[in-house]
Amino acid sequence: MLFAAGQRQIGAARLAWSLAFSGSLWWVVIERERLVLDTRWIPGARSARRPQGCVYLLLSGRFELHGPAARTIEAPAAFVLSEEQFEGALGSRPLTYRTGGEPFLSIQIHVPEAMLAVGPSIDPSGSARLLELGAPAWSAAREVAVACRSSAEASLDPMQRLMRELVDCGVLHAGAMQPAVMQTPAPLTLLWRGIRPIIDRLNMAPTVHEISTATGMSVRQIEQRLSGFLTRFDVGGKGWRPATLHLRLKVAVLFLSAEGISVAEVAEASSYGSIDAMARAFRDAGLPPPSKVQAQLRGEEG
Repeated sequence: MLFAAGQRQIGAARLAWSLAFSGSLWWVVIERERLVLDTRWIPGARSARRPQGCVYLLLSGRFELHGPAARTIEAPAAFVLSEEQFEGALGSRPLTYRTGGEPFLSIQIHVPEAMLAVGPSIDPSGSARLLELGAPAWSAAREVAVACRSSAEASLDPMQRLMRELVDCGVLHAGAMQPAVMQTPAPLTLLWRGIRPIIDRLNMAPTVHEISTATGMSVRQIEQRLSGFLTRFDVGGKGWRPATLHLRLKVAVLFLSAEGISVAEVAEASSYGSIDAMARAFRDAGLPPPSKVQAQLRGEEG
């Protein structure tokens, strides 16, 4: 299993993450305080629609759907999103949502659609159908959230228990268990040696040359293996640069929701280097200026 974890403080707000890849699936645990994610201000991923789904476990906080069927889902709650609903596709989104709460804690398990025993439980109109999970599944989920703060080894057994519970609850097919425990191929392990520090530090402007230096592989080898990695896990489209650009924009919008933080501080924290560079990235993505996005996020939160 490939594993990385880290945290970032920005003013009084805090973001912590744990990320793991195994077989053909991956999952992320997100903890946030005093931060709000609103996808109305995050363009849809530019990649094509992907046959991927996300089992979303909301352990603390709330998930607010926008649109005609607007609804606020309070934790604990579980549902399934298609990857298009979660991140969008072809530059647009079929639905938007806002997540927050104090604290906010979620586990998002991304799997090939073939592993899902249920379809998306939020339809394009925004209507929500929550999944019924038993107490053992929620207990396993909480164990995963705690274990992921320490190490991959500590989180492996709880994650396997959670996957078994999701199979027993009819959310995943039994075949989903095998990828969750597969041995990671050596080439991916070597590549991860270069990627992990980037994720641990939340380096929002990583380069292929950095990974090359950390692994001892040539730039050409890195580019080939990065392409294979992104394809294997169906993450962020077909290229390293589009994936990192989308993530940087997403993190910048998230940080703009923090109270008492200037646009300049957000630009620095998200590796844009300057307000002008961040404003240009927002403009290229079809967004209003960062100051207007910040005002909107803070105004709605108040």
